[in-house]
Amino acid sequence: MPSKALDHVHRLIHSMDRAEKRYFKLYTSRHMPGGKNGSQRLFDAIAAMESYDEAALLLRFKHEPFVKRFAITKRRLYETILRSLDAFHAERSVDDRLRRRLHEVELLHRKALYGDARKHLESVRKLAREHERHTVLLEVNEWERRLIERVNYSGAEGDTGDHLTKQAALLHEEMRTIEELWALKSKVFMCIYRSDSPGMTGTNDVLKGVSNSALLHKARKAGSSRARYLHHHIHAAIAFAQGELARSDEHLAANHTLLITRSAHFVDPEQLLFAVLSNRVYIHSRLGDVPGTEQLLKEFDRWPKIWNDPGATDLRSRVFATVTSLRLALLADAGEFEQALQLVPSIREGLERHASAMSPLRRESLYLQLAFIHFGAGHYDQATQWSNRQLNEPDVDEHGETYHLGRLLDLMIQVELAKKDLLPYTLRNLARYLRTRGGPGPIEEVLLSYARATLDRSAQGGHTKALERFGQVLTATSSDTRTVRIITQLKLDDWCAAKRSGEPFAEVVKEHVRRSRNAA
Repeated sequence: MPSKALDHVHRLIHSMDRAEKRYFKLYTSRHMPGGKNGSQRLFDAIAAMESYDEAALLLRFKHEPFVKRFAITKRRLYETILRSLDAFHAERSVDDRLRRRLHEVELLHRKALYGDARKHLESVRKLAREHERHTVLLEVNEWERRLIERVNYSGAEGDTGDHLTKQAALLHEEMRTIEELWALKSKVFMCIYRSDSPGMTGTNDVLKGVSNSALLHKARKAGSSRARYLHHHIHAAIAFAQGELARSDEHLAANHTLLITRSAHFVDPEQLLFAVLSNRVYIHSRLGDVPGTEQLLKEFDRWPKIWNDPGATDLRSRVFATVTSLRLALLADAGEFEQALQLVPSIREGLERHASAMSPLRRESLYLQLAFIHFGAGHYDQATQWSNRQLNEPDVDEHGETYHLGRLLDLMIQVELAKKDLLPYTLRNLARYLRTRGGPGPIEEVLLSYARATLDRSAQGGHTKALERFGQVLTATSSDTRTVRIITQLKLDDWCAAKRSGEPFAEVVKEHVRRSRNAA
């Protein structure tokens, strides 16, 4: 089987919708005389393949001349597909229109129609300003200089040069602010994602330093919508990492409004709004705000109808992964594990369609949730299957929090299965893994101790003491942000309570939810 590096044509073809494929046929018929040419036949053959098989293609077309230079043929087909997609999607976005208008300015310039080129350039400038396209505005400035020089400065005001220089300086300043904010954002997210990795210390100090930076404070009043978006994005992430969910939602709400009222200022605003809505739903569910969560979910459901092109492959996979994750999280938080299991058949179908387009982290997170809902419902064998799928996911980040949660859940599953041949093996593997992360923390240590105690049920006193110690550590560490995330996501306090009372885990979770709502 050829490696994935060789099937770029297959991936591109299978990312196309019916309209794009139909247009490709029209495009090649128009630009490649000869009727149903080799490109079209090769395109159809690859489109019909569920998985790429180059040997089968070579056998099928063994009498065709293009097989002798198959690598070149594939490259040309790939380039032709891209050109057809470019033609099909022309004028569909403001960036497409701006690129085309700038090219038209260049054509008019070549024809020495300088007056017409300048009028055309002014329309480009107006459109670029309306949509805050700084790089295009810099190109407009450069073209204006060239046109002024070409007509020997005829009609130019005395301060034109200074004006263009000042405009360029302001644009460069705004672009530098956005670049520096993006670097700050990357610093924050790398810090959050790797906060539990070996060698990563002082996470709170880093986040506090970023939060208090002069650049971030300055961005709050920035004229650029993208700079303001990054300002709120960074603050929302920091607040979330520090467990301040309400403050995080304040910044997300600001970006929610910004993306609706200033959508034209962003590239792919639908992707950004999708992420903001997803995060807001998650936070409101964690805060126990049921009406707020339901209201956001309604907007979330309506959202794809707002945009002109909601069916892009990447967006479809994100919709599937995020909506599925939110539904599973809401049901798990309510202890409705059996209800969550009813979604599994449709989730399996969705994974078959979208898994290849999802990032490794999204797949890993979804597998973890599926393992957990089966665990919560008491279906431990199925939980093991999904857990194994998560932990064996290719390109998994073994230093990430999702993988760490998966390792802990795997141990919990084995404790419930009580297989004395597998549990010691799982314990050794987990202990070895934790040593690579600098050793177990209080939660990991007490979980290991409890699991070891379950191996010897004859020593009932040791098992009871281990369970008591488990509960004490859960209470004592409830002020640590990282530990709270582990306890909350795996519901360790409810699991410990279920072990003490002998009640089903799902019922303990539901009772916990009822008490919390009554207290509120």
